[in-house]
Amino acid sequence: MRTVRELFGENAGGEIIVSPGEYAGPLVVDRACTIKGNMSVIWADSGPVLVIKAAGVKIEGLRVEVTGNGEFTAISSEYPDTKLVNVEVRGNVKGILGEAEKWELPNVISLGDFAAEEENRFCVKINAAGKATVESRAKALTITPSSLEKGENSVLLTADALKDNTILYGEIMVHSAVSRRIYVMGKARAGAPLKNDILEAPTIEHNTIKPAESISPQTSVFPIEQIAELNINENTSENIKQAKKGQRIPISELGSSLIKVAFEHKSTDKSIEIDGYAFLLRENGKVAKDEDLVFFGNTESPDMSVRAGSEETFIEADLEKTEPSVAKIAVCFSVYGDTQKNISSVKEPAVRIFGGGKEMYRFELSGLSDEKTFVAVELYRYKGEWKLNFVGAGYKSGLKKLCESYGVEVEE
Repeated sequence: MRTVRELFGENAGGEIIVSPGEYAGPLVVDRACTIKGNMSVIWADSGPVLVIKAAGVKIEGLRVEVTGNGEFTAISSEYPDTKLVNVEVRGNVKGILGEAEKWELPNVISLGDFAAEEENRFCVKINAAGKATVESRAKALTITPSSLEKGENSVLLTADALKDNTILYGEIMVHSAVSRRIYVMGKARAGAPLKNDILEAPTIEHNTIKPAESISPQTSVFPIEQIAELNINENTSENIKQAKKGQRIPISELGSSLIKVAFEHKSTDKSIEIDGYAFLLRENGKVAKDEDLVFFGNTESPDMSVRAGSEETFIEADLEKTEPSVAKIAVCFSVYGDTQKNISSVKEPAVRIFGGGKEMYRFELSGLSDEKTFVAVELYRYKGEWKLNFVGAGYKSGLKKLCESYGVEVEE
């Protein structure tokens, strides 16, 4: 991957055009210029990511992100005439005229379960470091008012009447001198309470240190000693078998009913995020209820047999605990976020299969290219016995299409 420093160094000044993509920072701008980013991303594990050390600098159409747990400054400028146009940040901003240096916005707003087929309203408190405007980018969600004042603000989120078993997922953008993103998640479910006033305010997760906290605390449903054995960073088997697409094996071959499916890759792009999903399917190939989708927003199944791992890149299943009506568990992974990213952005993607704490199989995903979401493996019952199917099939259209194929409706 080319660094943005290399690109910047090839241009003497004036107007610098950045091709769409992602670039490893940091970048120090030490001469007057206009940088047109085409909504490219400059990222670094620790800030500051973009440092302005010259007068007459203008930045247009760029995303600047701190991706790790280090110093959380995205942009720092030493000159008050720095101009930012259509710039999004993940991190703090220092030295920009009229812009507060530290915003403490929630990273995620979790609406939880709410009534299906009804309009639901949620009152949310947002603490603004300065004046700003807000907009919803989820078509099923509106936000009022459209502006924030410095200090604590109450805003109303109104979710359209959604069908049962529909996941609401989208973004709220906060615009000041730069833009900041808040993710919103919730589920419309028959029988869930109607959300209608301030007393039903959703849970807000604030994130001032680590910008990628999970939506909810991870809950272990397996004995601690078993979880300790299932460390995906440990290779406890000297004879790991290489699986092929379409291959099927009995679970008994893994030596345990406690199975872990982990995703790994060797990409250096730390802004790539992969999330794991498990669908508990009935004989008709569909989920029976919303909670049968296990992921970072719903970390364990109703029967406590399947859970999303704390690193979001693995799924664990205790097949002895799976309720009899579950015929299949589809384990899937999805490239999160930016629409330009897909599995081709990931270097040497592979799935690792653990049984009873030992790595037994490795499944290289060499057949995928521009898919964003893919089914890695399926655990399924056949004549009273659990089996494992290595699938490796993807969806170019992303997670929404996959969810719909399993009977889960997603409203973006």
